[in-house]
Amino acid sequence: MGRRLIEKQCEGCNGPFLGVKSPGPNRGRFCSKTCANRTSKASGNACALNWRMCKQCDKEWIGEHGSTVGYCSDTCRLARQRKAAREWQASNRKPPSPPKEMSCLICSALFRVKGRAKYCSSDCNEAAKETRRSAARAEARSKVKSRTFQCEECGAQVITQPRIIADKRGHQKPWVDMRRRFCSALCNERNHVAAVKRRRDAQKRGAPRGEAFSPAEIFMRDGWRCQLCGISTPAKLRGSTDARSPQLDHILPLAAGGTHTRANVQLACRRCNQAKGATPMGQTRLIG
Repeated sequence: MGRRLIEKQCEGCNGPFLGVKSPGPNRGRFCSKTCANRTSKASGNACALNWRMCKQCDKEWIGEHGSTVGYCSDTCRLARQRKAAREWQASNRKPPSPPKEMSCLICSALFRVKGRAKYCSSDCNEAAKETRRSAARAEARSKVKSRTFQCEECGAQVITQPRIIADKRGHQKPWVDMRRRFCSALCNERNHVAAVKRRRDAQKRGAPRGEAFSPAEIFMRDGWRCQLCGISTPAKLRGSTDARSPQLDHILPLAAGGTHTRANVQLACRRCNQAKGATPMGQTRLIG
């Protein structure tokens, strides 16, 4: 059996509406909840509805009994939280510190510091980078020992310092030239020209094609001593007119059919070489 609807008059707006016939005191008295709430508020019935004031927009709204919510919507609640956060930041914000000045580590000029800057300009920054690179190269050189050798042309003592070169990957590393034989380009050229000239002179005299070697190689082999008289021939006297200056001598002269090979040459002082002339003198060496 369905409910019986009858036409009633709303006690809030005095408008007609269809309601359920019921003997209850509050049933079927209002056409809507809006009219019921308005009538309850006007009559001062606080127990019937929980009217509240929104903390953000100051709008009245109906809340549940026992609830502590103070906002009519989530929008007002989030707006209130943002406002409180801004107020807290404004009250706790530290005052701006005065600009800090310091002297540049390169040029010692005063400048205002921005962040972690240590240099006043990009030029000083590049100069500092180059200083660090130089220090790194010097440290790398200190880990590699220098090489000391004797020039094969003039006999001077040469000390080669390590250089910094880049490998295939672009990494810098120290390097010492272990194949260098001469102290300068002049000695290198002089040694090459002399060796070519001796080999050409030997071929002009009818000797077979000889070997390519430097006189300094023979002098070092013979210990810088004359193989005819045994006197010491210092390297510093080479090329001079001193009687003890070292010279390259063919044991069997080229004019007599000798060859320009390591086995047929020896070190002779200037005095012995001039006295010998084209006479065979000495003992050929067995090279092998």
